[in-house]
Amino acid sequence: MEEMGDVPIFLEHNNFEIVSISIRSSFINPRTRSEKMWQRVLIFGLFIAGMGITSSNCAGEDGNTVEMLAAKETGSIFAGKEVEFLDGSTGLKGTLYMPDVEGLCPGVIIVGGAERGPRNEYKRQLAGYFAGWGMAALIYDSPGTGESTGMALMQTKNDRVKEAVAAHRFLRRQDRIDPGKTGIWGISEGAGVALLAAVEEEEVAFVIALSGAMGISPFEISAYRIEVKGLEMGLSLEEIQKGLVFAEIFWTILTGRDVVEWRLLEMKAKKWADEPWEELITLAKRSRQELEPEEKIELKDRLQQVMSRWKSENWFKIALVNGSAFERMKAMNAEMFFGYLKQGPWARGDWQHYWREINEIPKIKCPVLAIWGERDNFLPPNRSKAVFEYCMSKSRNNDVTTLKIRGANHIMKAAEGNDFTEQYLEVMREWVNGRLLDNKKKKGDVRK
Repeated sequence: MEEMGDVPIFLEHNNFEIVSISIRSSFINPRTRSEKMWQRVLIFGLFIAGMGITSSNCAGEDGNTVEMLAAKETGSIFAGKEVEFLDGSTGLKGTLYMPDVEGLCPGVIIVGGAERGPRNEYKRQLAGYFAGWGMAALIYDSPGTGESTGMALMQTKNDRVKEAVAAHRFLRRQDRIDPGKTGIWGISEGAGVALLAAVEEEEVAFVIALSGAMGISPFEISAYRIEVKGLEMGLSLEEIQKGLVFAEIFWTILTGRDVVEWRLLEMKAKKWADEPWEELITLAKRSRQELEPEEKIELKDRLQQVMSRWKSENWFKIALVNGSAFERMKAMNAEMFFGYLKQGPWARGDWQHYWREINEIPKIKCPVLAIWGERDNFLPPNRSKAVFEYCMSKSRNNDVTTLKIRGANHIMKAAEGNDFTEQYLEVMREWVNGRLLDNKKKKGDVRK
């Protein structure tokens, strides 16, 4: 299903510069509309590019919507149309950016990380590079975000894999897309989603996996983030230890699995007797028991009160990724909270998904490019790369390329600046050129 809609006129700014502009015009297809009208769109595109604006929406008289995207690398202007596709009963709204090329072109789905958010500037920026290289790019709002229906909160990783497969099938059906050259780009959790989708769907022609931590437990990833960011912030070792203990307790509440060493946690809690650590441990254990409705309300309220004791602490913010998980917990009533614990993604097996990935990933048959940032603060890049290479060593796939990018963070940008690192763009451009655009298949290599 495909649906177009209007976009209002507006200017978006950040108090320093205009970052996007929307106007009313006509959706122009150079193959079906007049040359004069197409020139008007190109002139407008050059205007927004000259202002340093990366994207602009135009709502047409015929109800169609086109987004003009300026590719920073080439200065070219690309049209993106609003689309909608279904994943089961969930309607997902997105934007499909098309390159200015003759004939059929390759295509890529862009899958975000665990944040499961709407279309954003990061995804548009990436889509602009792909379009500049001659590839179509599809970005979309995750379920329950932006204009999409559904609820991302309850999604397991398997649910996200099915979603990526649905997006890929939709892309392959579009006009001017070469169905034999469509693949998936994924970042962080989305990297694992992309790889597993390629196992599920043999028609996936390639995977680009960015900053993935396949085969590593969620708590190990969390512990790495807390230690690295805590040390960068100048926290003491004791503060970092508190963050680690809190994260382990919080993960235990979410997963409902008795996989922590309670005795060790209780020994640590006694060292901080002037803080309510022992009570938090008691509440965490009780949260997994069968409770009456009034007991659930009482327990959730007390959990919030105890956790709020540390809300202003710097270690608390990094233990829960800037405290966002705690704020989501507070926003739920007791029924929703305990329903999430019993039926949410962690209760449904996401906590052990990393075990299954080790067995599934070697089944991938398509070309894979896996990249990590040398300065990743969210997950351990060396260990993640080593585990992935171990998995693929058991595969018969001879077109796998892995490498680390110098000076790059989790999202492949340098510590300073808002653009991708040059090495990342160069590697990705050469990789897609050799396999998708030059019609010359190059064997992959595993770079140490």
